[in-house]
Formats: sequence, structure tokens, C-alpha cells
Amino acid sequence: MDLAPQDLKDIAHSYLAFAQGMLDWRKLNPLSSEEDRNQFNSEFSQVMQMADSFEHQALQAAILNVESSVGDLQSATHQAQHALAVINDITKVVAIAAGAVGLGAAILNPTPGNVVGALSALVQTIKQATTPADGAGGGVGPGAAPAPPGGGPGATKS
Repeated sequence: MDLAPQDLKDIAHSYLAFAQGMLDWRKLNPLSSEEDRNQFNSEFSQVMQMADSFEHQALQAAILNVESSVGDLQSATHQAQHALAVINDITKVVAIAAGAVGLGAAILNPTPGNVVGALSALVQTIKQATTPADGAGGGVGPGAAPAPPGGGPGATKS
């Protein structure tokens, strides 16, 4: 059975919920013999290990997805860099930067779906920022040249 990372994460959460149910049951049903307690504890431990295994598999699959789409990630960051050269609307620049930061955070802390979601969000933000809105030129003024690297006139260096 080939499961997507999100499916594996959902299964892990189901196992964690089941483990919580076992603990709830245990609170309501005191076990008098040491043998029963040991057996319960052993099975509880195995359920938790299974949840951890599913979570681990989900993360491994998510990482493989990230590795297989490094080209997409590089393309998105290149598109973001290009977008900065052709727009002059600060809100669009900030939106692209926020999308790039979100993608970076997702890559550094991958969970199933968050890298793909962050990449999609960045690509959508870039498209919105560079698409002319009602002929307005996507943030580029009529005849405006792209800003030079390091900012335009009056830019301060920190």
C-alpha cells in the first residue's frame, strides 16, 4: 500500500488517539495484578511505538518529496527574485518575502504537506504580484525600470 505523507500522519494521529483511549480506560479500570499492569503497559508502549513509526514514515516521505522537488524550490526562489526586479509595490514585495520565509521555515521543519503548501503559496503570491491588475502593470509603473540591486534612489544601507 502506497500512502501519502499526510495519510501516514493521519494514521499516526489515530494511533495516538487510540493510546489516549487506552489511558482513559486504564484510569476507569484499575488493574489489580502486576501481570495485567505489565501486559497493559507493554501493549500501550507498542501502540505508542507504532504511532512514532507512522510519524517517522510520514516525515521521511515528506523529506523525499522535498528532495524530489528541489528544482521546483529553486525555480520558485528564482521567480521571487525576478519578481522583485519588476514590481514597485511594497505590499507585493512584503507578500513575496513572507512567502519565501514561510517556504524556508517549511523546508527547515518539514511535515507532510507544509512544504508543498508553502511552495504553492509562494508561487501564487508571485503570480498575483506580477500579474497586471486591470491593466495596472502588476505594480510596475508606466515606463518604470526595475529597481537596481540594493534598492533605488534614497535607499539606505544598514
